[in-house]
Amino acid sequence: MGADLRPCTESEALEILRDPSVLPYLSVYPVGLKDVEAYLMDEKALVIVIPMGDEAEVHIACKRKDRAFLRESIKSGLKWLKERGFVRVFTTAPDHRKALTNMLQSLDFKNLNGRWVWE
Repeated sequence: MGADLRPCTESEALEILRDPSVLPYLSVYPVGLKDVEAYLMDEKALVIVIPMGDEAEVHIACKRKDRAFLRESIKSGLKWLKERGFVRVFTTAPDHRKALTNMLQSLDFKNLNGRWVWE
């Protein structure tokens, strides 16, 4: 796999989520992780995976200074999720986040009823 993905500690996750460049995009102030798989991708991005049978809800967060590397790493991460047996991966992205929605489109995600889906 191209991206280096390893289990992430709660403190590592909170460091990323509480960064001033990430926090404004969250609807709550993060105090912990519960009932999710947390990974650190390339030692820079937090990847949250919520398995749901053969589907996985996935969310990625990283500090603004680390965003440039994401696209290629996400491609490798999607391949890893497929190898784990997930047939569909989905996430959310608000319409006003044009750079994010453009990246999702370039990765072959489709916007279906407010969810971005990759199969």
